Amino acid sequence: MANSSTTTRTYNCVVFVTLFTWTGIIWHIHQRLQRLEDELPQRLQFEFEWLTSDGTTSSSRDQPNAHRQSHHPRLFEQKRYQDEQGNTLRFLMFQGDITGQGVGNHMQGLLAAHLLGDEFDRIVCVSPAFDDFWLAFEQVHPMATRWCPQVIRDWEARMDDEEKRTSRLRPYNYRRPPLEYTMTLLNFNSRPIDECELQEKLQSNTSVWYLRNNMYPRWPNTVGGNTVIPPRYFERFYKPNRALSKLLPVSPPAVVVHLRKEDGPNDVRHGLDPTSLKALGELLQNGSTNDSQKKPYLVTNNVQWYNYFERTYQWSHPPWKEVIHSVYLSGGGRRHYNHHYDPPSSAADSSPSLSSQDFRDLQKLWMWSDWYTCYTAEAVYHTHSDFSASAIHWKDPSSQSSRVIRGFNSTTQALDLGKEYWRNSGPVIVPPLSQRRSPSELHNCAPPNSQKAHVKVVKSDSTQTHLAISLIRNS
Repeated sequence: MANSSTTTRTYNCVVFVTLFTWTGIIWHIHQRLQRLEDELPQRLQFEFEWLTSDGTTSSSRDQPNAHRQSHHPRLFEQKRYQDEQGNTLRFLMFQGDITGQGVGNHMQGLLAAHLLGDEFDRIVCVSPAFDDFWLAFEQVHPMATRWCPQVIRDWEARMDDEEKRTSRLRPYNYRRPPLEYTMTLLNFNSRPIDECELQEKLQSNTSVWYLRNNMYPRWPNTVGGNTVIPPRYFERFYKPNRALSKLLPVSPPAVVVHLRKEDGPNDVRHGLDPTSLKALGELLQNGSTNDSQKKPYLVTNNVQWYNYFERTYQWSHPPWKEVIHSVYLSGGGRRHYNHHYDPPSSAADSSPSLSSQDFRDLQKLWMWSDWYTCYTAEAVYHTHSDFSASAIHWKDPSSQSSRVIRGFNSTTQALDLGKEYWRNSGPVIVPPLSQRRSPSELHNCAPPNSQKAHVKVVKSDSTQTHLAISLIRNS
């Protein structure tokens, strides 16, 4: 009898655990389906963006201010903004959250955002998602200081209301803007950018466009390949905050050398072999360049080079013990929009007394100090790296000289220094996007009479979403 009772209890336990497990699985599937129901319209617009772009006739294509008529309703209505004089305000929200991309790519994207903002009369805001940037800098442009916090608060409040309305938690990235209001401009995307569509979006009355980018659609340039950057452009919008200011060199060095060590065996970078490094040191110590009389300041993600160049060539360097210039440092939680980390009194302090989060923040501040030092220098010599190149590109080309270290040339028995790669090169002038008019200037535009698919989403009840996808031909 005892064995029979034990067997019955075991059987009952197995049945209970099985039922409990399947109940949990079914509940989880139900929650996922509910989330999908809310997200599906946005995902479809993103996946079919090239099909669902609004139709444009050939006559309106010739008129840059004639916007396309939408064939589908907006999923979210945006708030309108006006200043005290009743003038309409429009914005570009730079997201700064491109997965897997380094600081250099993000800062190139921020530069492009400001150039586009100036062209299309839009105020550029930096999203709290780019929290590493806010760790080191603060806004100084009066319009951005006045309006960007309000735009961000309005969006976050809207998403909080949406969460309450649905009575359930949104996905982990629920604060990301709807894809219908997001423009993605990435230089590693296979799909070319429709410059007509982009121009029309930026000219439209949409209050806020959210921008995920690391590029400008064919950087504007003059003859010779230089993009025109206004003087002291970065300082128009941002300045180092108190935490970063404590770590910057007391006197900005005139000549900065940035040596970017490889990430691994598959990341080959020229100019880092012992022969090239020796030739670089001798060139800047007693060479024929105009910078040979100025003591270089070394920034690098390989602090072991500090001692070599200081001992051999008397170069100066920051006191960091470990710094990263390669990948976008994220993790460790999201900080508040106006949070500023206050570093220890010693810039190089990395004692175990610091928490892991504080030490990560300190490392990021060291990284931003190196970036800003490259930006303020009169001349920069650097191995291939978007980190230093992005700092250089923020400067007016006439105010800063730079060279790319390509390595020691065994034929000429000299160090090969290339001209700075400035986004475009050659004799062809590329006007800014806002000034491009003719078909020869606007690239990758969809033909006016092209076949398009329009996605219509119809909710029939609380659990099902029906899709109607139709092909139409614009005449």
